[in-house]
Amino acid sequence: MEKANDYTILTLAENFVVGGSWNASSVEAWGSPTYTSGQNTTEILEYFENNLHVVSNMSNLSASDCLGAYNTAFQSSYRHVALITNVTSNNTVLGVNIEQAEESGDPLNDWIAPPYAHCGGVLDQVPNATAWNQLTSTQPSYCVRVNYCLAEPVEPACTVALSRTLLIIVIVCNVVKLLALAYTGHVSSFQPLTTIGDAIASFLTNPDPTTTGQGTLSVIDFHDGRQGFQWYDPISQADQRGRVSRGRRWRSRRYFWFRAASVKRWIVALTCCLIIWIAPLALLVSNDPDTSISTMWATGFGTVNLNYIVGNEEASLTSSVLLANTPQLLISIVYLTYNSIFTCMLLSAEYLRFSTSRKPLRVSNRQGLQRSTYWLQIPYRYAIPLMSAMALLHWLVSQSIFLVLITVSKLTGETTNIVTTGYSGIAIVFALIAGGIIILALLAFGFRTYGAGMPISSSCSVVISAACHPGEREAKDVAERPVKYGVLKTTEAEPRRVGFSAEEVDPLVDGKVYK
Repeated sequence: MEKANDYTILTLAENFVVGGSWNASSVEAWGSPTYTSGQNTTEILEYFENNLHVVSNMSNLSASDCLGAYNTAFQSSYRHVALITNVTSNNTVLGVNIEQAEESGDPLNDWIAPPYAHCGGVLDQVPNATAWNQLTSTQPSYCVRVNYCLAEPVEPACTVALSRTLLIIVIVCNVVKLLALAYTGHVSSFQPLTTIGDAIASFLTNPDPTTTGQGTLSVIDFHDGRQGFQWYDPISQADQRGRVSRGRRWRSRRYFWFRAASVKRWIVALTCCLIIWIAPLALLVSNDPDTSISTMWATGFGTVNLNYIVGNEEASLTSSVLLANTPQLLISIVYLTYNSIFTCMLLSAEYLRFSTSRKPLRVSNRQGLQRSTYWLQIPYRYAIPLMSAMALLHWLVSQSIFLVLITVSKLTGETTNIVTTGYSGIAIVFALIAGGIIILALLAFGFRTYGAGMPISSSCSVVISAACHPGEREAKDVAERPVKYGVLKTTEAEPRRVGFSAEEVDPLVDGKVYK
């Protein structure tokens, strides 16, 4: 939780610092009249007068430092400030302004030569100004030159805001997740098939008789709706109509990577991605009439500005936390669909490499010559950039929409809280760029092409099972040896069988029938 201070701005003649007289009652204060019961202007002037040379109680700031220190929506490092000008006057108090955190948007337009003052040029001078023109209420020209500032320093402070309800929910969810992980890893006897090698090893060890004679079956057959697969009786090797499998004709084709995932999966993934991408763009356009990059950059990257909030300033903490973090949850859900597409494409790429080279299976629990693995299905060269990109996107989103929780110290000595949800236009722009690149990367990878040496499996267990019917010459531990996909060398009559084998295999020939 941040803290902010309301403060008074005193415009003073240069002879104030050498004991010039002053009368605050003759100067009208610009700002809220509700502060009349609080710390009045006379008390503030007396404080400055008595602490002019007390370093610990007074900071002497150059014009540029003063602009940099007070050009912030919420002031936490200083309170009252005296602007020392280049004029002399019998009454050294030339003007009084009051700045309230709840109404803070842009101090440059609130009190540092606001537009209606016509003092000129201050916006162009920030942040390297050596002086600036300031509006007063007593000088004939109403504009004086500010040479430096005297500021009252305060110790910046922040606190931690805690929602007990949300904390309990988070703890319970993490305990449930921990118990589920412990049960899955150490209690359950179930052996999951976590990699493509696990599935191949399982089916080579225990072939599924219902997929016999379907060795060239591809997941494309299912995606395209072709009726190319029949369940066969394990004993008679016949389908429901009594027909014995006579094999399937092999068509050698190079498919794009995107064919590894179904059309429905692509539609769901891209629809979710586009909705999440369009929503912040709509928020930005509908809530910010000036969407120029320069204007959004000037408001700050991920900074709090009450001109850029969603809802009102008196929302509940729980609702504001949920609103600020809902985009994070939605992005995590969308990532699951995004990741599933990559998993299908990369799983098929690993599967098809068995048609060009003989290699051991990559499994969870290694046996024989099998390879152990530290990743599931997305290799590190893809997983690390993907996770880094998603981490960057989550961080950009956290800077785009965020919880605003500020305790304001009033001049009356009271404190009020501002609780709402804020957003940053320029951070949203960067998040949109990052999200767009991530979506385009998925599409770009989708247009890579596979080899043509064997069917595409994706994560379809039927396709994998159909390729795992060892010939009669295969050793019982075929799954523990390096294997390759191709036409098996068996004594069976035509059509020849295709699948994984630890023995020598022949490549598939386009147009031939295999089983």
